[in-house]
Amino acid sequence: MLVNLISNAVKYSPNANKIIIRSVLSGNGITISVEDFGIGITDTSKEKIFDRFFRDIDPKLNTYPGLGLGLYICAEIIKRQGGKIWLKSKKNIGSSFSFYLPFKNSGK
Repeated sequence: MLVNLISNAVKYSPNANKIIIRSVLSGNGITISVEDFGIGITDTSKEKIFDRFFRDIDPKLNTYPGLGLGLYICAEIIKRQGGKIWLKSKKNIGSSFSFYLPFKNSGK
């Protein structure tokens, strides 16, 4: 999951010289965020970004080959582990993808 988010951050931030990766531990789990300073995502696309086979119609975002499965697969893995994934994005400013995963109960 993290590799996909980092790869997307690098791909869609061609003029940026950094991405920021954060992790925050809570009592019940961990939240990890990958922030870029790239082209951002439109409000319309935000609603569909985790859908299977979704590819943005913006020509700037379709310059890279893909099937529209990476974020969908990430979201499915996270959901099946009891977590959640979300994004914050502003067009032409950048995006931050975050996900939360609960710690597994050790049963002790």
